[in-house]
Amino acid sequence: LRKTLESFMPSNDRNEPVRDYDDESIIRLSEQMRRGVSIATPVFDGAHEADINTMLQQAGLHTSGQSQLYDGRTGEPFDRKVTMGYIYMLKLHHLVDDKIHARSIGPYSLVT
Repeated sequence: LRKTLESFMPSNDRNEPVRDYDDESIIRLSEQMRRGVSIATPVFDGAHEADINTMLQQAGLHTSGQSQLYDGRTGEPFDRKVTMGYIYMLKLHHLVDDKIHARSIGPYSLVT
């Protein structure tokens, strides 16, 4: 477990090396990571594509970063895998079929 954590948590001036953690700290860290790992990188001077591919492989994901999604109504898988992130999940609230009832009668204006 310690070697796995060391492989994707290199030491730097902001944290102490994982190899210096005691056993209890390693267990506590791994329990926290079971809920997910937040990763941040500068936009233009951050992680390289090879680094990202390595991390995706270590997580057991495809290196394209895409996932198989399923139609929420039929349960059928979509034809292609999809790159998904927070924006995609937020856009799910904006399906036209769920909003069409909001404007069924009354005058229409081409301006709005």
